[in-house]
Amino acid sequence: MSKKVKTILGILVLGLMLTIVSCKDAKKEDVTTKTEQVEKKEYASAYVCPMHCEGSGSDIAGECPKCGMDYVKNKDAATKTEQVEKKEHASAYVCPMHCEGSGSDKEGECPKCGMTYMKNEGHKANGHKH
Repeated sequence: MSKKVKTILGILVLGLMLTIVSCKDAKKEDVTTKTEQVEKKEYASAYVCPMHCEGSGSDIAGECPKCGMDYVKNKDAATKTEQVEKKEHASAYVCPMHCEGSGSDKEGECPKCGMTYMKNEGHKANGHKH
């Protein structure tokens, strides 16, 4: 093989490797999971900005400090009481990610994400903690 062909192939391989590495990192930055959104104040508060401005959200009605829009009632917000009563929070064994509908009275794996259930230290058998 001539030196010119080897040089061209080397440059193409190097370019391909750089493209793969740079695209792989770009995907990680752009992905925001629903779990991450729910945990943020601008998605989880009782009242949220319609634009979901960063740092906005409140437990009382008001106005977004970033854009000035009136907060709207967040129909997806759950009170702590509602969360505790859900199976994914109240079972003897729970998914570490608290996937909706997961949880069991026996050890096992979450049917949604496949993670191993962990013992729920705050579990109250039959509603009693003794």
